[in-house]
This record gives sequence, C-alpha cells and structure tokens, in this order.
Amino acid sequence: MGKMRKNKGFTLVEALFVVAILVVLGSVIIMAIVNHMRSMEKTENDGYAKTLFIAAQNNLTMAEHEGYLGRTNFGYKDEKTTDASDIYYFRVDDQESGFNSENSVLDLMLPFGALDENVRSGCYVIRYQKSSGKVLDVFYWKATGRYAFNYESGDIYKLLDAVNADPENLRNYDGSVIGYYGGANAEEEPGARIDAPQLQVFNEERLYVRFTRTISGANEKINLAVRGESSGVVKQMLFLPESDYYNEAKGYYEVVLDDITNNDSTDTKRQHFNSVNDWTGEGSLIPGENIVIYAVAYNNAEYTNVAYSAEQKTNSLFADGSTSEAGKLPETVTITNIRHLENLDPMISGFGVKDEDTVNAVQTSDLSWNDFAKAINPEHPESVLVFNLSGHSSNIGSCGFEPLSQKYLLNYDGRNHSISDVLINANSAAGLFGNPQGVLNVSNLRLLDCAVAGKSAGTLAASLKGGKIRNVLVCQSKDAQEDLHIGVNATEGYAGGLIGSMNGTNIEGCAAAVYVTSRDLDAGGLVGNAVSGSIVGCYSAGFTEGGDYYKPSEENSSVSVPIYSVTAAQNAGGLVGSSSADIDYCYSTCSVYGNVAGGLVGSAKTQAIKNSYCTGLVRGAETNGAFAGYLEYLNHDFANNYYFSIINYKMSAVGKRGTDGSTDGMLAFDENTVDYRSFVSTGAEGDERKAATPYDDTLVAYYQGSFNLKTVKQLGYSPAVVTGDPDTAALPDFVDTHYGDWPAPEILIVNVPDGSAMVSPSPENP
Repeated sequence: MGKMRKNKGFTLVEALFVVAILVVLGSVIIMAIVNHMRSMEKTENDGYAKTLFIAAQNNLTMAEHEGYLGRTNFGYKDEKTTDASDIYYFRVDDQESGFNSENSVLDLMLPFGALDENVRSGCYVIRYQKSSGKVLDVFYWKATGRYAFNYESGDIYKLLDAVNADPENLRNYDGSVIGYYGGANAEEEPGARIDAPQLQVFNEERLYVRFTRTISGANEKINLAVRGESSGVVKQMLFLPESDYYNEAKGYYEVVLDDITNNDSTDTKRQHFNSVNDWTGEGSLIPGENIVIYAVAYNNAEYTNVAYSAEQKTNSLFADGSTSEAGKLPETVTITNIRHLENLDPMISGFGVKDEDTVNAVQTSDLSWNDFAKAINPEHPESVLVFNLSGHSSNIGSCGFEPLSQKYLLNYDGRNHSISDVLINANSAAGLFGNPQGVLNVSNLRLLDCAVAGKSAGTLAASLKGGKIRNVLVCQSKDAQEDLHIGVNATEGYAGGLIGSMNGTNIEGCAAAVYVTSRDLDAGGLVGNAVSGSIVGCYSAGFTEGGDYYKPSEENSSVSVPIYSVTAAQNAGGLVGSSSADIDYCYSTCSVYGNVAGGLVGSAKTQAIKNSYCTGLVRGAETNGAFAGYLEYLNHDFANNYYFSIINYKMSAVGKRGTDGSTDGMLAFDENTVDYRSFVSTGAEGDERKAATPYDDTLVAYYQGSFNLKTVKQLGYSPAVVTGDPDTAALPDFVDTHYGDWPAPEILIVNVPDGSAMVSPSPENP
C-alpha cells in the first residue's frame, strides 16, 4: 500500500474556485444592494411626487373654481402631447422656480405652508390641464447625491415617453432615479370623503362669519375665502385644527371681518374690513363692495375631494348694496345699524368711493348707540369707542360715536327712522356728520336724545357747505328733559340744534327742540351761523316750566330763575344765532341769552325774513330785541312777522339796527294781548289746534296734547311753495305739529281762569 498524502490546505485550483464563487456571490449581493437602494430612492421620490400631486390637485381644484384668481402665468405650454391645447407644466429646481413669477398659478397649487417646505422647494415638474383644473403628472428627483438628475430644457417630453413605455424606466433613468405620481395611479386612488363646512354670515354691529369644523386630522385644513363682486379679488385665510378661532364648546370657528370699535392691530379676531386685504391672495378687495363668503375644506396629504360650503353674499361695510358693475361700488347702500352708518366715512372704514362719486344711503330701521354699545360689550357698554383706520378717535372720553366726514356727494334718506342716544365728546368738529368736505343731502330723519359736544357742534353736522337738509327733527324724550348732557355744546365755535354753521345750505321742513350752548361764538336753536342759503318751514322749540320761562331756584324756591334754551357768548337767536340766509315760514319758542340776543335771530344781515314769529324770553348782555338783537336788512322784505312783547316787558322788536336804511313800517309785529289772542287758537269749536309733544306737564294738562300757536303749515308752508310742484311729497308730521314747549301767557300771565290777578314778570321783578 502506498502512503496517504497529508491535507495541509487548498490547492491553487480549489482556491481559485472558491474565489470565483465569492466573486459571483459578491456580485449578486452588490446588485441586490444597488437594486434595493434604487428601490428605496424610487419609493421615497415617488412618495414626494405623490405628496406634491395631492397638494397641487386639491389646491388647483379650488383655484380653477375661483377662476384662477386673475393669475396670468400658467407655466410652460405642452406643445407635443396630443390634444394638449390647454395643458401646461411648471418646473422647480435649483435652476428655475415658478413661484411668485408674474402671478404664477404654481403659487395657488402649492401655497407657502401647504406642505413641508423641503418638499415644496425640491426638484420636480408638475403637469396639469387648465380647463379642468386637473393635475396630470408629477416627476420628482434630487439634484445631488448618488442618483441625482440634472434637468435640461424639454426633458419633460423624454420623461413622459419613458414613463408611458414602462414606469420602471424611471428607476434607472440615465443612472438617475426619478419619482413619479400620476396617470392611472392617480385615478385608482379611492381617497377620503370630506364633508362641506356649514357657514353663516352675520352682518350686524360686527360683520362676522361662523363655520363648522370638518377637520379630523392634522393634515386637513379649511380656507375661509372672501370674493369681491366688483374687484374680482379673492382673499383667503387658512384655518388649522388648533386654530384660536375655534370655539370648542360651541363647535364652530368665528372670524370677525369688520369691527369699527377695534384699535388693536395685533388682534386679528377684530378688525376693520380693510384688514382682510392682509390675507392671502393677489390684489385688494374694495371696502364697500358686495362680497361672497365661503369656506373650503381639503387635505394636502390625501387624495380627497375639495368640499365647498354654500356661498353667502353680503356687503362688506353696509347691510346691503345695490348690484354694481365690475370695478364699481354699489351706488345705493342700506343702513341698519351704527356700524353701517359709521362706515360711510372712508377715514373709518376705508370705503373705496372716489371724491367725485355719488352715494345714496338708505336707512331702513331705527338706530341706537345704546343698542350698538350693548351688542359690542354687554358688560361695559360705557367703554365702547369707535376708531378710524389709524386706530384713533376724536372723542375725548372713553365712549362715543365718531363724527363722519366724507368728501363725496352723499344723499342720506332716513326713511322717517330715528338715530338715538348718539354720544359725541370730540376734540374737533362734533355732529353726526361732523364737518363733511363733500356735499351732504339729508332727508326724512329723526335724531333723538343725542349729546353732542366739540369745538363746533350741531346734532346733524358741525358745519355744512351747500346741500339740502329736509324733514329732519332733532328732539329729546320727555324723560331726558333734565339731563343737560342731552343737547349741543360748542367750546370754541358755532352751535346749533340742527347745524352749527352753514354756507349755501338749504334747510326745509326741519325742527329742533334741544338745549344749545356756544361758549365762544354764536348759537341758535336750529342753526348757529347761516352765512348764506335758506331756512324755510322750520322751527325751534324751547323749554318752559308751568308754562313760563322761569323756574324756582334750586337754592331758594321763592326766587325764580330764567330757563334759557339757547346760550351764546356772542350772538344768540331762538332760530339762528347769526344769519345772512333767507328765512320764511319759521318760528321759535326758544328762550335765549347772549351778548346780542333775539327771539328769532341774534344778529341778521339778510334779504328777507317773513311769515315768521317768536315767543321766547330774550336777554342780551349788550343788546337784545324780542325778534332780532341786531338787524341789517338788504331788501326790505319783512312781511307778516310777529313776536310776543308781554314776555319781554314791551321790549322793542329789534335791539339795534344797521346803517343800511330804516325798518320803519317794515316789521309787522303785534304787541298787544288782543292781537296775540287773535293770532293763536282759543280752543273754541272750529278753532284748529294741532297735536303737540311738550315736555312741560302744565302744557300737557292744560292743552290736552295740542298746540295753540300756529304751526309751520298754518303759517303757509308746504313743499309746493318751495318747489312749485303740487305733487311734492306730504309734510312730515313734525311740521304740522309741535315738539317741545311754548309759553302760555294769555292764561298763566294775562288772564288767569278764576279771575285772580297774577303778577307779570318785569325787569325789576324777573
């Protein structure tokens, strides 16, 4: 037997064989690893492509529904795909971006915050059909790394050919890995179902929106959208599940679009409507245009439907606005609360009207500041203050109405409704309409229980240039009689129950019954200073006690003190403090005190005062007249005027005359009680007495709710007298009746019913 060989190792052949096996195995393993890495890269890129696709599709659906919001850049047009007349694509990479590029639609598809910014700012192509708002394809790649891709112009068509031939081609596309989502894959996605939000709009003391939450996951979102009918602009705000706007207890979001009492720019829950322009969206809404409001629910992480709420239409500043042409504001707006009224001022609301425009405002309900303040702050209505767009108020105190000021032509029709409880304590011109720079026409309005104080003041307006004021009543309720805060108070300028000062304004069929004071200049029961214009068919009423202009002193009840309805540092008049306007068919029952004082006018330089009378107690520190403190006429037209001399102890009709001629024979004032009794109604059968609303309980009891003097209508006034048109609308009730008090000298001073004598007041015994 031969000897066996010892086994000391592999032979060379064996070693080579093992190495060959290892090489083969290594190659297989490496190929598997490479394929796995490519698969992982492909899966990741496909996921990014899907994320982009879903976000783009959901947002594009909204954008197409809204007409692409006026965007003009739709990306590159697909010039090669069959029937691709309205197919476009955007490319985003380190070389090119479609964001913020000439009103790009890509901004609508993928708005900032719609998804992770690393994905949004990555490298991809999105192809879509404009007409349907449908995303077709998304290709996604990385610009750096092992499988990076360097996109060159026109590569979209090569990518489409590759994916159409075999989607696996994108796993190794010239050595790169390209992610893809679209085509049949997108159609096969079942998607989740989102319910439409339920939305309500409240156009009240605030304009606000409530809508329900359909959000069930962190990736679901709701956009609140406001579309302007005139501007065509759409503004949107995004709401997430954790939003501060959501009321968990009540189960809805609440968003305030317009709040004129807000002056905190950091509080987005309350804001002037103009602030909505800070929301997402190109262009600007026009404050004052009609708007359409809706909510949109969607999900950027799942392929879902986009759910729209029902659209709600309202006006951005007012209760309603007549339908307007594109680019124009409504020409007629409706006013139903204090916010709507204040919003007529562009300084308060940003109202987009031009200076040369005309706006017709119609008030369709009674307005109350107290109701407004309680609605804004039920616990502390006394702290409610209106602010303008700059966050400022002209009011000195912590509560109050902001005087309006407009430059456009405003026709305001109150429709015989009231505005009550307005509180203004301003450091400038004070009045409901303040100091308008444009023409103001106001008609058919009642101003009740208003307290107006400022440098110059009038309940309706501190000053007016031009315009016409017709059928406006200013008065106070009987319960407010003793509240001296009710009325008009000017610290430096003119004061009038209706208007502080006017120039070229025509006032017709108006009345005022409030306390009026000017601490520095002129004051009148109706108008403080009338530079020019006319006052026709108007009256101002004063205040009496026991039918007299005197009341017991609070310090000593045995001493009587006068009750002055109108008080001025300079000229004081029962109707007008100082006047160069024509006055016809007017009267005043106001008592007055001033440096120069007159029962109807304090100081007048005018062409005509006729068919008018006054009854008030008159006191002038320098000069006074029962009818006029100072009178300089220009045209000698002073026919059919009356005054009651017994109240002023045989005081002359005019305290001082100007140098321009003599008034002898031109004033027809009756001075004796016989003529006085023939002027008034005695209450006998056939004697016409008109209804009255006096504050003095003596007048209420004795006259049983009727006015024994002549009303404006009985003096001869009617709208037809002014217009010459017999079909002119009927008189308002307050010019055929009387609001306020009047003296009763024929009973309480001259002829006491039981025949006993009553001491008449005199300068020595006032």
